[in-house]
Amino acid sequence: MTAVGLVAAVAITLLLATIITPSFTKLEDKAIAAHVERTRAALSEYAAKIESAVRDYGDWNDSYAYMAHPDARFERESFSPLAMNNIDVDGMAYVAPDGRIVIARWRDSADGMARTGRRDQLMATISHTNLANVLRGRNSGRFYARIGDIVAAVGVAQVRRSDGTGDARGYVLMARVITAKQISQLLQLNATIDLDARIRAGGSVGAATPGGSTLKIAVPMIGADGRPVASTRFSVPRDVSLLGRRMLLLAVAGSTILLLLVLIVLRRMIERLVLRPLHRVEGHMQRVRASGSLALLEEDGRRDEIGSLGRSFNAMLRQLKDLREQIEVQSFDL
Repeated sequence: MTAVGLVAAVAITLLLATIITPSFTKLEDKAIAAHVERTRAALSEYAAKIESAVRDYGDWNDSYAYMAHPDARFERESFSPLAMNNIDVDGMAYVAPDGRIVIARWRDSADGMARTGRRDQLMATISHTNLANVLRGRNSGRFYARIGDIVAAVGVAQVRRSDGTGDARGYVLMARVITAKQISQLLQLNATIDLDARIRAGGSVGAATPGGSTLKIAVPMIGADGRPVASTRFSVPRDVSLLGRRMLLLAVAGSTILLLLVLIVLRRMIERLVLRPLHRVEGHMQRVRASGSLALLEEDGRRDEIGSLGRSFNAMLRQLKDLREQIEVQSFDL
């Protein structure tokens, strides 16, 4: 019974593990996918806002005229740090169709970097970006870019008239820096930006690294060429996995305890219903052998196999007693 109990406990554990563990693994995968999708949606929405702002400058008669004949008045009125502050962008640039940068500016930021240095980094980023490939036949587009040691959402739009007519005279770009604090506010999580764009798993989709009690999730920030330029990283507790583990332990412990109770009750029932009556019959047989008296076994009225054994034993004793008496009578007669 002990061996059967051990085998049954192991079998129940394996059965529960094969049923519970995969189910909670699927739930955890769905939770990871939800976190990745929510992060991608937040990053896309952040970049979509800058694309909407740059589209206003792209479809504008003043921008269309400026690209044909650049003048200082437009730069003072619509390209000043105050104008950039009003539309909440950190950098702007106008680029000719051949890739020549007509003008680029960067407003002062809180990181202490001189705007001239940031402007040069913005110009370097623009010079290495295929803007036509970003648009892919559309009037506007968006992507993330590394500008020095920061990451910014960049919106780009073709410069056309306000009604959308006329041949495009180039591109206008706007850049808005994104920080870990801003991403944390968007996700309501403690997030960081990893400038190392290499993601070991997930590529441009996302990756999750399971830990003991947390999941480390990395969501790439896609650049103009479709490859990650940085990644958003954060950790979330493994509530589903821990719940599955606890449920598995409780199920295994509960089934093991139940099996143990069944075995204990079964042992007591066997001892009371089988072993004790057999010991009583055995003890009576030993007394009969020791004393030579063929006294009958006291019957307990049982109707099962043990009761049948006792009745058969008493019948045998009666038969032996009758045979003994016959032998005694025959001996007396002889």
